[in-house]
Amino acid sequence: MARDEHAPGSGARRWFMLAGSAAGAVAVCCAIGAVPTWSLGGPAATGGMAIAAGVVLVAVAAGAVPVAAAAASPMRTVANAVLGGIVVRFVLVLALALAATLCIAGRTRTAFLLWVGIHYIFCLAATSGMELWLLGRRCER
Repeated sequence: MARDEHAPGSGARRWFMLAGSAAGAVAVCCAIGAVPTWSLGGPAATGGMAIAAGVVLVAVAAGAVPVAAAAASPMRTVANAVLGGIVVRFVLVLALALAATLCIAGRTRTAFLLWVGIHYIFCLAATSGMELWLLGRRCER
């Protein structure tokens, strides 16, 4: 039987689901934290929050690639891809956060570092939940 690339378990669909869940988590974090960040640190802190959101979203998008690429693979390969995706996300967030920290200063840096941690935790929860849901759907078939 031929595999349909646009089926619910296809790689592209998995990538969009993982990246979309992370984007939703970041959007919720930014919506909740924009006013307190602005009132405590002004526009510079809000800029740090936006930079942190971009850093984390780039890392999550890159970390979703191994999981999406293993969509049609055996279960053991998918599990290894999930772990590989977590490692890619973590290393990329660290590298991008270090590079951005060296380039920014003041309240922007403080807000940036705080928001990288907040966004990363929420994205980790969102993408881990989505990966578990996708694995559970795969086991049902």
